[in-house]
Amino acid sequence: MTLDGTRVLVVEDEVILALDFTEIIEDHGYSVVGPCSRLKHAERVAKEDNIDVALLDVNLGSGKTTEGIAEILRERNIPIAFITADPPAAVEFRKIEEPLIRKPASTKALMNCIERLVA
Repeated sequence: MTLDGTRVLVVEDEVILALDFTEIIEDHGYSVVGPCSRLKHAERVAKEDNIDVALLDVNLGSGKTTEGIAEILRERNIPIAFITADPPAAVEFRKIEEPLIRKPASTKALMNCIERLVA
């Protein structure tokens, strides 16, 4: 898969981070789907849109998680990476098997992860 036309779904409830991720991803030649900050919007996009890889915030606030979105994407065989500011103990119980990026994420860490998902 080439970068040209590669579509990255971004699900992030923190607006500033979502905009930062979008800018970084687009600056590296990818297209961004979203970013989605609300669970319902993200679920619809995960079910219906053309997506090549996804970057999902673990928690969307108010007790909402992206676990359901991840399941939809897994069923569609779309590679996923999670991103979180939560401490390791808060994430370990979820048994996340996909790559996990810690916030704040460097451009290098973010793009290395996405590039591995695309490969």
